[in-house]
Amino acid sequence: MNNQYDNPKLDYNSYLNKLIQHYNDPSVEIYFKYFWRFLSSYLNEKQTIVDLGCGIGYPVEYLLKKYPKDIIYSVDINNQVLKYGVSIGTIKNPVNSSIYNLPFSKNFADIVFMMDILEHLEQPGQALKEVHRLIKDDGIVVIITPNGHWLYQTLRKILKKSAFMDPTHVYEYNYNEIISILEHNGYKILEIRGSNLPFSFINNEVGFQLSEKITVLTYLAYSSFWIICKKVTK
Repeated sequence: MNNQYDNPKLDYNSYLNKLIQHYNDPSVEIYFKYFWRFLSSYLNEKQTIVDLGCGIGYPVEYLLKKYPKDIIYSVDINNQVLKYGVSIGTIKNPVNSSIYNLPFSKNFADIVFMMDILEHLEQPGQALKEVHRLIKDDGIVVIITPNGHWLYQTLRKILKKSAFMDPTHVYEYNYNEIISILEHNGYKILEIRGSNLPFSFINNEVGFQLSEKITVLTYLAYSSFWIICKKVTK
């Protein structure tokens, strides 16, 4: 396996610099402003949260500030990245672990975040089954994953010589595929939305605002799908 979620021997400096550069991009702040708004009705105090593939812990830093009584476990295969997150205060409870064998008990978490994870995994079904084990019956799994619509992949291949948004991606799922893999692995989708729409090819406020209102076009999400789901119990 050859990506940051499966390979602890990844070039640490390169990976860390990439993360820092990404989160310093002003468009990322706008992106998460609308993401947390999408998720707001599911968040409250005293939740147990597991953030898988957390990197330096930047996105869930918002929860540390807004809901200080939440307990957040930040999981990554790369221990050096975890240490950096601890050093800057974005990670409080680091867990160095593979996503396929998590050190948590059954029905452990109220919320599991899988932000930009699925597209990196060579065994996504195995990871989803492990998450299914640790999420509470009334808990939720929150997923961000890029839209693998053929139109965007074709354009990227022409313009960037790579069909995928990131060359480290193993697979990018389109609307029907992401629903199918989640349902197949025991999840019910509560909400799915596109991050923004193709009226704007940059992450600006207009694209996000349109995506909030025109949900019928979610399958055309430009950039990512935002998904809230829960496990199906027999």
